[in-house]
Amino acid sequence: MPSTIFLRETIRPTSLAFLLAGPDPNLFLKATKICSVLWGGIYHPIIVLDQTARARVGVQEQFGDPAETEILGTLKDFDPDFVVTLGTDTLPPFLAGMFRGQHLKEADLTHEIRPGQRSGVFLEVWPFLDQFWKDEIRGGPADAGVRIVNAAAADLERFVAAQFGGYSREGAIRLMRERLGAHESVFDTAVREAFQFSEHWYPIDFTALSVQALGQAAFVNVAIFLLDHANLFDVMDFWNLRAAGMIVFPLPASFYREYANGVRAFATRTKLNMPMHYDGEVIKARSISDELIDEVRLWASEVSGLQITRRGWYPRFGMRINGRPPDIRPVAIEASRSNQVAILENGWGHLLGAAPSCEFDGPAYFQQWASELDVYSDHDDSHQYHLPWLRPECDRLVAFHLGHGHGTRAARVSRSGLVCHREGDHRDTSVRQVPTADVVKAVLKDAGFRFDALSSSGLAAQRMIAQLGGIHAAWLFRNRGVREVLERLERGRSLPADEIRATLHRHHRPSDYRRDVSTILDRLVEKKAIRAGMMFKCESCGRHDWYHISEFDEQFACKSCFTEQRTPRLEGEKWHYRSDGLFALDGKMAGCVSVLLAILHIKTWVTNLHYYTSFNYTDGAQSHEADFMCCVRGVSDEVEIVVGEAKTRQSLHAHEIVRMGDLAARLDAWLVFSKLEGEFSNEDKDHFKNLQADGRRLILLDGSTLEADPDEIMDSKREAFGMDASELGRLSAVTTHQVIGSPRDQHAPAARLVKQLRRMIMRRLAQGDPQV
Repeated sequence: MPSTIFLRETIRPTSLAFLLAGPDPNLFLKATKICSVLWGGIYHPIIVLDQTARARVGVQEQFGDPAETEILGTLKDFDPDFVVTLGTDTLPPFLAGMFRGQHLKEADLTHEIRPGQRSGVFLEVWPFLDQFWKDEIRGGPADAGVRIVNAAAADLERFVAAQFGGYSREGAIRLMRERLGAHESVFDTAVREAFQFSEHWYPIDFTALSVQALGQAAFVNVAIFLLDHANLFDVMDFWNLRAAGMIVFPLPASFYREYANGVRAFATRTKLNMPMHYDGEVIKARSISDELIDEVRLWASEVSGLQITRRGWYPRFGMRINGRPPDIRPVAIEASRSNQVAILENGWGHLLGAAPSCEFDGPAYFQQWASELDVYSDHDDSHQYHLPWLRPECDRLVAFHLGHGHGTRAARVSRSGLVCHREGDHRDTSVRQVPTADVVKAVLKDAGFRFDALSSSGLAAQRMIAQLGGIHAAWLFRNRGVREVLERLERGRSLPADEIRATLHRHHRPSDYRRDVSTILDRLVEKKAIRAGMMFKCESCGRHDWYHISEFDEQFACKSCFTEQRTPRLEGEKWHYRSDGLFALDGKMAGCVSVLLAILHIKTWVTNLHYYTSFNYTDGAQSHEADFMCCVRGVSDEVEIVVGEAKTRQSLHAHEIVRMGDLAARLDAWLVFSKLEGEFSNEDKDHFKNLQADGRRLILLDGSTLEADPDEIMDSKREAFGMDASELGRLSAVTTHQVIGSPRDQHAPAARLVKQLRRMIMRRLAQGDPQV
């Protein structure tokens, strides 16, 4: 049958990140010139991979992560569609696992569109420049404010290219001169003294035509950036702050006094963009000393007449500290956004979306741009459109189900949705449902496992969910009386209605989400977990048996001797209930219920969840079983993995805990242990503490937690709301504290001393104590 999906489509430039093999000035210049001709190029980060020669000066630079961690964090924050290596054709090992499917070499940036004619693969700025000429230049004043700036000396070349952009082809420079009326100048003292931020159009500015940045990159989003213009790493940091969406005034330390007019105008104009009680801020590059930034801060305050503050460290990408927002996070960029609808027939459909607002003539007709899709409609649990991010096998899966491209045109998973790459004015793409089972296979394959099959327990759980009409109906099993009744009804047994009601009343809590016993019993019958009937005695063979109401009217047939006989008068008979189908299988029901309740509890906490019940997988030559895996999409849009082991009454075995810990570590997943009846044993708790000390992210669900009704769960969510963590992080904090207390490292004397020392140092640094 046809199904409809609703989605939000964002049109934007293809996002690239340039990785330079080392601090080679020529590689950096090449990257800036490539970015200067690409649509959206001002937002492409440039990263030097070999940072062994980087200067790190100042007290704050003694803190922070290793270079590899920072590089990975920067790439994650920018979330590029492709990473482009310059100076090397290979990715370093710490990036290869995540980005191998998105890796391009320098030669991949161009392609042959016809024999003897090559063009850039990604959409360039020229169609937008042509529109700019029509709208802003043609028929206007002779000087439209377009400028080309050249370096006056070799040591200025990198800084000038980073600040203003530039072209390597003479044809592009001639276009700027002849059609846009560009004025050329040399970056000398006169230019610096007259420089006004955002007063003119430079080549790098044209790459942002028809693009808007959403939000801001940092709490204090406007800054003067003090740097050494001859230090490649400092210049790279300026480029990346601007690429992230910060409003940055680059101030070369060697001749900062020449910028008095520019700094005064910048600080005065941007004061309105500053948070309350801030007049302006100076940020230092990592090679700048603390003494020099203090000197420049006082100078900037004097020339501007404002109280300029200083930030004594370069904002770190990828750094997350509990209780604090990120130092900086790149803004989202878009050319347009629209809501779309796709109709799927037998799981297949077609999406006709929008395109960038430019004329696709000449080479531009064969150049690519990106369409980001965020599906927000409800869909069944067996399919999903939000997949784990930075997992090459998930990208490969999406490329098969979305669009019809390969290579640079293959779709991928982004942090917040799915990205397909389109060419020219082509607006259409094919859409196919992505089975949750295939997502599980892809996630396991990325981690070096092999998915074998849905286990018998998993199949039973899925059929039970189907019989219930969805995972939400599993709330019935939170009632301990329901579970007791179903266990007593296993293997074809039946119970009188009054005995079932008595059992339900015995375990019923008035707070059970305002559902009384009659409602619970009605739901059990409605979901066909139990069936109503009566016990009749055969007049011929004398045997008693249970008969569903559909098996008799005025007559009934004995199930033992098949004798047809008159149905006895019913006013003296009592209703008896019997479980049916999967609920009647001995031992199956309890095992499935523990899995269903664990998934349901997580689903109640989070924004969006897709699940897959028990499955078998192979690690090398060893076969294992996991009770469930979930893909959870929280308020941050990023999809996280949850794997779990669910027990009914028995304690966990040590080998199960070790195996699940290894699975979670290799999947980078949250690890759930649940026990439906009773509490975890002391031995279980000791294992949990060891896993927590090893860095595993735990969610521990005991019987009281699994039996909590929605009101109680909402109370727990409200209590945890102030915690600076994701939805899963808050669930983890609440449940682990309930089962094993706070993490042991928070109570260790050594760890406590280190935290106290760090707080003292940070406080004295904030006070400007020179003795720190």
